[in-house]
Amino acid sequence: MILELENLLLAALQAAITGPGVLVEAYPDKVDNYVLKGTAAVLVHYAGAEFTPPDGSEYVRQMLGASFQVVTVSRDLRTHTGAYALMDTIRDHVLGLEYRNKQFFAVSEQLLARENGVWWYGQTFAVQQRAKQA
Repeated sequence: MILELENLLLAALQAAITGPGVLVEAYPDKVDNYVLKGTAAVLVHYAGAEFTPPDGSEYVRQMLGASFQVVTVSRDLRTHTGAYALMDTIRDHVLGLEYRNKQFFAVSEQLLARENGVWWYGQTFAVQQRAKQA
């Protein structure tokens, strides 16, 4: 389920974000070695989940809220490929995105870092699903 959800988010964002020099991809395995190529990047990764207590005695009725972080990496803030415009586009295309009859909702947004003239913003989105898929 995690990989399916990540791929769903990636496909939606790749279709929505088509600016020149903007990459949309899965978060790199070796983030310490990540170098921004182009003007901006949008990176998606699984951030974790929260589980509800089981409903009754059946664990299969337990729900999880799968969270994904969408990280915008940009050299500027205010242009059409800047962090602000990209974050607005991301929010517009993730909110309400459907997976197995449940919709993604927003959890948080925040500045993660500013390093060497590059802005890193994180947006967290989640979707509720059964913990055990039928």
